[in-house]
Amino acid sequence: MQQNYAEINRSNSALLRRMMYINSHSSNLNKQKLVKSYKEISHVLKTSKQLHTERERVQDENEKIVARLQATKSYYERDSQLIQAQKYITCRNNISQNARRAAYLDFVDESYGLTKNSLSKQY
Repeated sequence: MQQNYAEINRSNSALLRRMMYINSHSSNLNKQKLVKSYKEISHVLKTSKQLHTERERVQDENEKIVARLQATKSYYERDSQLIQAQKYITCRNNISQNARRAAYLDFVDESYGLTKNSLSKQY
């Protein structure tokens, strides 16, 4: 128990040293720099006209992206996709059935002395 407390104490002191280092040295995470950058950004308020033009620009970009997406064609043909999907579904169902069958066989295994019948009698 004492070892856990000692480890936590060492981790906390290392974390505190790192935080003090970050706060004392010049970096983007320094408190004074963060406050200064926030004040610089907060004074740059956009007018409604600027917001309107920016919204229109974003809308135009979105429309261009939608047009490009709608113009693209699939690399795979529809028939081959359907065949692959059917193979996938068949394999998935076979794996699922085998898993259920194996789980049932494990459950009925007499070597453990526990079968479906004996379990139902117990409870």
